Amino acid sequence: MPSGGQPGHPGSILTPTAAPDHVVDHNRSICAGCGAALTETDRHGTPICRQIFDRSEPQSLETTGHRAHCCLCSTVTGAIFPTGVTAPVRYGPRITAWVRDLLHVRVNSETRLTDLMSNRFAVPIATATIAALSRRTAQRFGDIVDRIWTVAPVRHLEETGVRIDGRSRWLHVLRIPLLTTLRVGAGRGDVDRDVTGILVHDNDANDFIFEDVRHAICNVHHRCELQVPIDIETEDGACSMHRPLERVRRVAHIACETGRSRSILSSKPMIASSTGPSLSTTCSRHSGAASGDEKRRVDRIRVLRLQTHKDGGRGVSPTCERPSRTMRPSVICKW
Repeated sequence: MPSGGQPGHPGSILTPTAAPDHVVDHNRSICAGCGAALTETDRHGTPICRQIFDRSEPQSLETTGHRAHCCLCSTVTGAIFPTGVTAPVRYGPRITAWVRDLLHVRVNSETRLTDLMSNRFAVPIATATIAALSRRTAQRFGDIVDRIWTVAPVRHLEETGVRIDGRSRWLHVLRIPLLTTLRVGAGRGDVDRDVTGILVHDNDANDFIFEDVRHAICNVHHRCELQVPIDIETEDGACSMHRPLERVRRVAHIACETGRSRSILSSKPMIASSTGPSLSTTCSRHSGAASGDEKRRVDRIRVLRLQTHKDGGRGVSPTCERPSRTMRPSVICKW
């Protein structure tokens, strides 16, 4: 595939504006032919125009003062401050939005964000203030997040190890198509178990603590686990399984591009139902015409297998039963 933009990509390019903010005229003072002096009255033809797009210098902070007056009649009546004016001094909604976007969406650290806000936007802000803005945002959207999780039919769960203050912690990621939540836990199984619907995960034993869900194993992890039998152990059964999994991936990708992801995710053949970790998977050869490359690869695997038997090696028959390479040892795969 060639580098650069692919066919069908809309692309983007700067287009000149009809009314630029500033116009700078450039003139030659001496004629290139005779050396005579030139003035603005000697201009000829239409000028060649070029434009430069750039940002202006950072502006100083604008301060808006709010004064609540009291009136005396039969009693003293005080004015009420508008929404958001809750402290003697605080940052406004625009700076708060910048901090939230750069911290959580652009994934900048608090220390780097203080330098960025000071150097690029002329806004001096401390790391403690950034942390306070983040906490207030979490409290503001807490009820909305809980509501979305109760109505979402499919959820994706993943976790990874992180180091916080010199200690090992687990960062749990729970995702739906419109929302991603991150939560830090002390252990790998330290997650909220109040989850229903369909749960997609990587087949780890800790993910089967959820009982009121339908478990769906991630297709990408299936394909990754098959690469070891294909590349190293040369198992032809793994080759037969890899092709339908690749077809499922392509169908899901096309469905997401065409807006039919909901019907694909809810289709029963793609969901592996289970009530606990005692899941049994049976794998068989696919039916259908294989391509020429697959036939040659299978023939090469059979030749290698025959050579292994002749050399006295432990060749594995395609019909024998052996545990598959997975994070859950109770899964048995019949090849």
